[in-house]
Amino acid sequence: MIFKNIKANIFIILILYSSAIFSQDSLYQKYNKLKNLLNNEAISFDQFNKGIDNLQIESKDYQDLKDLFSSNVIAEEDYKQILENIIINLSPQISKLKTIEVEDNKLNIQEIDLSFKIVFVGRRVPAEMNLIIGNTENITVVIEKNKVKEIIIKDEQNNLFNKNFASFKDLRINLKDNIILKGKNKLLLDLSFAAGANLTMWWKNLDVSREKFSGMIDITIPGKGIQVKLEAI
Repeated sequence: MIFKNIKANIFIILILYSSAIFSQDSLYQKYNKLKNLLNNEAISFDQFNKGIDNLQIESKDYQDLKDLFSSNVIAEEDYKQILENIIINLSPQISKLKTIEVEDNKLNIQEIDLSFKIVFVGRRVPAEMNLIIGNTENITVVIEKNKVKEIIIKDEQNNLFNKNFASFKDLRINLKDNIILKGKNKLLLDLSFAAGANLTMWWKNLDVSREKFSGMIDITIPGKGIQVKLEAI
């Protein structure tokens, strides 16, 4: 009984000060924090719902969902799944994810379109590549089970990530909590002047949870340091 009272009091404090705690977070991040507390059994399902109400979600779909759940028309698990879909649809940055349901193994495959601005070009980058500070590069990452499985080049205007000569391998990039992309991969350039180049792309806490993405990718050559820096836009 004492433990339950303590847990309840902690949650009340969390609700009273949630605006301060989450002030810099997107709607999806706030929801995700509450979901993690529920999954870790730090709060009850009723406390989770009170926290969701405190987010002041302006959506008719959400109000309809609440009414249906209160009337026992929708089961708890269905309620949680529909709620997450509503939150995703209300989050412009997360709605960029194109989710494909795979029925056989119930996996979610996601695609995230990423745009970067070149902010640094090292001396060892060949002038023939025409990498100019301020220019943009666009790629799409395919994510399965929170791991990047493929990087796709769709934009034919790219100078660095150009489908005519660039490819990616050894992908070791993870998506943490649907928020942060972090890890590394090899970048191969099929160009005569870049033959044998051992390029590594370092994904440095790339936040894809907000309306405006943030974070960096550094491209390095072993022993020669950073040659290109890309900033998410």
